[in-house]
Amino acid sequence: MTETNRNSIIKYVQYTSNGHAGPDTCFVVDLYENGKLIESRKLPGKNRYYAEDVAENWENGIIQVEKK
Repeated sequence: MTETNRNSIIKYVQYTSNGHAGPDTCFVVDLYENGKLIESRKLPGKNRYYAEDVAENWENGIIQVEKK
């Protein structure tokens, strides 16, 4: 089995949501594997602790993403 290098970056960003009058903010976790961005997960309504759990689960291999 090939070993992969997983890491992540947590960001707090503004976005425009349908049905809202103005911009909102949410955490986004960028999921990287072997230096390549695999997915950016928007987490509206979630707190920093949730985003940290997503990042940790990705890095530990718990989260699996179907590669295109």
